[in-house]
Amino acid sequence: AVYVAPLRMGGGTRFKLLEAMAMRKAIVSTTVGAEGFAARDGIELLVADSPSSFADTVITLLAHESKRAALGESARRFVENGYDWSAIVPRVEASYRPSEPRLEIGD
Repeated sequence: AVYVAPLRMGGGTRFKLLEAMAMRKAIVSTTVGAEGFAARDGIELLVADSPSSFADTVITLLAHESKRAALGESARRFVENGYDWSAIVPRVEASYRPSEPRLEIGD
């Protein structure tokens, strides 16, 4: 299977893209569809912006099982390393820590 995200406009977080990555799906997206992620074209997903290149990319992936599998595995690693709870919690906790030591009264 190939997950397609042919978005031409939009905003917000693309949670469906992360879900597809977590399921080891090969992904074809537009630049807009992949906005906000550090996923690399040709490694974790494939990016195509024109209708013809998008269609060609999907057709090529459907014909090459090994390429689909490789993209899916890379996408899964991308999600595990950057969006798994074990990766997110330390960043959230760090955002709550003061960036500078507090001055105590009497110092």
